[in-house]
Amino acid sequence: MSSAPMRFPYAISLLAGILGAQARDDAAPAELTWKGKDLPRAEVAADDAGLAGVLEAWAPFADANGYRLVLDDDRRVLLVLSGSHERLKSGKENNAVKNYVELAGKTDAVCDGYLGAAEAGQAPLVLVCTRTVDYGKLLAHLRKLHPDLAGWLDGAGRSVAGFVLSEPLVAAWIEDPEGVTEWHPYNELVHRLAQLRVRRQATFLPDWLLLGLAWHTEEAVRRSVYCFPHRRGFVSAASHTDWGLWLANSFKARSRKKAGKPADLELSEFAGWRPGGDDGFDSGKAYLSFGVARYLASKHAEALRSLMHELCAATEKGRKVWLSDTEWKTDPEYAVPVEDQAKLLAAVDGDLMAEVSDWFRKKKANDRVAIGDHGR
Repeated sequence: MSSAPMRFPYAISLLAGILGAQARDDAAPAELTWKGKDLPRAEVAADDAGLAGVLEAWAPFADANGYRLVLDDDRRVLLVLSGSHERLKSGKENNAVKNYVELAGKTDAVCDGYLGAAEAGQAPLVLVCTRTVDYGKLLAHLRKLHPDLAGWLDGAGRSVAGFVLSEPLVAAWIEDPEGVTEWHPYNELVHRLAQLRVRRQATFLPDWLLLGLAWHTEEAVRRSVYCFPHRRGFVSAASHTDWGLWLANSFKARSRKKAGKPADLELSEFAGWRPGGDDGFDSGKAYLSFGVARYLASKHAEALRSLMHELCAATEKGRKVWLSDTEWKTDPEYAVPVEDQAKLLAAVDGDLMAEVSDWFRKKKANDRVAIGDHGR
């Protein structure tokens, strides 16, 4: 089963893409490039089993729709890019593609700091940058690859402007979303790649930790936050920076007292957050999630990895609802109870909430962590 996809509140029209989902009859093989050089797909696939599987899955979509296939420098990410990213006539690489590749490397460096280096031989993660007109085709391709996604594809999949999935491990964003001004494609790439890295290591996590780590990475790489999954309210220009400053101001003694809250952060203030209804921005839950995730990534990276595995295991167990001794069904909405999360977080540090609160007050959450410089 796939984990819950990210829902973005961007209103888009998918009719053109859905009606045009048939492959082009004159489709030419999509070019595969690495470090600006063409790679023969057949030869590369023969030498790299992980990449071969990824190409088998995604080259047909690229071939049919005139897209490109671009490997980042470390061959850890495969970008599936629309025709608007073609190379210049002079033979030079498209500037946006060069930036994408550079950002993929920086994102991996930050993620390596708190997740540990990726295992050797892993298949590249797939990021698709699609156009609105092609989004329906992308969904149709996903249906062919994973018929079990039919329910999501027929429902939520048609109403979002991109997604991040755990099974299959793929993310996509739309390069020309309608009616959207407060967004940036580079942030989309960084945030979604960070989520893929986290999901590869722990398929199921509480929303606060999954999104918090992605926001931490996005802010560390881009010095801003533009990805607001599930957010329903207005996104102002001021929402993109200084999340750490918001935390510092909110954790002043008088601010906490005025809000009727104890001096130190309590887990109940953010750990039960389910984005979508109460989006958590007005209440500050998103900022708290970002701050706690950043603290864990910066100060307790090794313990964070253990915490992720424990939370993932607890979620997988809780999602399985037994109907009889031999039959069970999946509850996709299951979340680890806050009290159970508290026990796991206490294993990281018994005084974690007090230490996090003090870290916030000292404006440490607003210190951009140097790329790759995380606590081990």
